[in-house]
Amino acid sequence: MDTLQEAVTRGIIDMDAIRKQLDMLTKKEVLSKHPYKITHLPSGRYQTYYIRGSGKRLTVRAKSEEALIDKLVSLYLDGEKEDLSMLFEKWLVYKRSITGSPNTIKRHRQHYNKYLKETKLFKKNIKDIHVRELNAFCNDLVKTHKLTHREWVNVKTILLGLFDYAVDEELITSSPMSRVKITVRFKQVVKKSDGSKIFNKDESRDFKEYLLAMHEETGDLSFLAVYVNFYLGLRIGELTALRWCDISDSYVHVEREEVRDQEKNIYVIEDHTKGYMARDVVLVPQAKKIFDQIHGDHTDDEYVFTRNGSRLTSRQITYVYEKYGRAIGKVKRSHTVRRTYASDLEGAGVPIDEIRRELGHRDISTTLGYIFNTKTEDETARLITDAFSS
Repeated sequence: MDTLQEAVTRGIIDMDAIRKQLDMLTKKEVLSKHPYKITHLPSGRYQTYYIRGSGKRLTVRAKSEEALIDKLVSLYLDGEKEDLSMLFEKWLVYKRSITGSPNTIKRHRQHYNKYLKETKLFKKNIKDIHVRELNAFCNDLVKTHKLTHREWVNVKTILLGLFDYAVDEELITSSPMSRVKITVRFKQVVKKSDGSKIFNKDESRDFKEYLLAMHEETGDLSFLAVYVNFYLGLRIGELTALRWCDISDSYVHVEREEVRDQEKNIYVIEDHTKGYMARDVVLVPQAKKIFDQIHGDHTDDEYVFTRNGSRLTSRQITYVYEKYGRAIGKVKRSHTVRRTYASDLEGAGVPIDEIRRELGHRDISTTLGYIFNTKTEDETARLITDAFSS
């Protein structure tokens, strides 16, 4: 080694010349293996192609032929420097293969495009991202976009999945997301009043009268679908997926649900409910009377709620709520009936765990979020007064 150094020092060996010669040999070897022509474009730039590890073709361009060859050498010798945005695409393909919900994939794409795609972080290789940088990025994201906690959870889900995928692919040894701490404040959400989440006794009575009157006038089963759900408390997709074989003398069997495929914009029936929990909902006399009324006129239909022989969709049911909302100047959504059903049961003294089962919830804490006071303001005021009357 000392002899070599002495030769370099005395000018016997020219290291720059050796490096240039090695560089030329490397470029020659790369070009001999490169399967695509180098094209001189009308714009003056040079172009060729490179096959990525994923099998897709990458277009490579440069201002000069020499610069283009340098890019090829880097790609062939060092491999393609995969940034986070490229890794996200691979992760999304993986997620698509293990989830039965195309809507989940679409939501991941929407959140990625909105919050992550154009950031500097997603132009970096995952191996070059450190905990401090990631922590600063996440906090800045929450602050800059004024994210609510719920919206941050949507973004965090992508980041967690992405770094866990990188660990599984042995690109990194551990996920830095476990050490990310959000210290900035989340945007506060103004919660709706309880009165907007349920129908009180007077509102329920008025809406039911409207539904029966509209069905009497039009014969449209969408109005009866909404009416009967005051006594079933089903998710709207479960309601539209009901078949006559699901109706017995004592129970309504709930085992499937309609969902909207947001990528294709179509409604499809899934052979499971949202929580993957089939259940039997008690069939009360008010609901049984409606089903008997419908079945007498629609004995040949497979599904309970139809229009001209075709199954009603969630969108058609939602229109009933919108139409009524315009009439009274106050729109309440389909889930309002579901919360009203739960609140009516609780008000009647039904045990909370039974309400949980009727709704198809796994967690009783979820069910508690469905319980509200369905009494009118006057009724509530009388109860409070009576509590102190003795």
